[in-house]
Amino acid sequence: MQRPAPSFPAFEDWKRMSQREQDALLDRLETAKRRGLLTTKAVARKIAMLCSWHVGLTIPGRFLVAILPDELARARNVSEGIQILRADQFCSALFNSIWNPSKAIDELVRHASALLRSLVGEAGSSIDSVAALAGLWFGKARLHKDAPHPPTKILAILVGGAAARDSAPSRECAVRLWTVFRALVEVEHGDHMDEAREMQALAVIGEVAAEVDVLQSRRDDNSVYARLSRGLTADTADSEAFLAGYMRGVAAAGARRS
Repeated sequence: MQRPAPSFPAFEDWKRMSQREQDALLDRLETAKRRGLLTTKAVARKIAMLCSWHVGLTIPGRFLVAILPDELARARNVSEGIQILRADQFCSALFNSIWNPSKAIDELVRHASALLRSLVGEAGSSIDSVAALAGLWFGKARLHKDAPHPPTKILAILVGGAAARDSAPSRECAVRLWTVFRALVEVEHGDHMDEAREMQALAVIGEVAAEVDVLQSRRDDNSVYARLSRGLTADTADSEAFLAGYMRGVAAAGARRS
């Protein structure tokens, strides 16, 4: 006979528990999930409750995905998807905790870029849902006291950081990164979005790619430029704007180092 899923303590009881007891309870939740007594979403919601209590936790990526509400798949566009995420109490608790503005901006970027790279690499994931989650992060990160300006730059840093992680992305993965970037640039500009702003955004991400490549001595196929170029069609206005920004970024980085 299977043991029942572990019950969760009240806030005051949790505070009285030792670190060992807290860790043991989290282990039991994970065991209950493996045995089918709790779904991944149910465990994610319990973790979200802990986050609402401002409990510091290292949260596995699968729970970050599981917490996404079912309504997100029915969003008509990325902006609506972001609003759905903001309105969901479990998402708010979880992501307000892990993307808290009290954390260093570099830490927020590293976490979000790792999550973004993981999600765009999953062929079955909805790119609109991925963009909405990235948009939720963007809405928080752009208000950080150390966030770069213009806001498009922090989007470029997010997507560039995702491209730079791990092995070189497939062409499909690179295309999906560009799709997320474009979608959030449109969210940023709203009704004022036009071709000129799109080209400007492509140049900004080119400059960011150059900064990373020069700083980390990335070359050839390992460069962020090469990784992101996989998602663009050669000899188009998009690829030329990206290249122009990259060349400006390389020149500026070289001037700073000389």
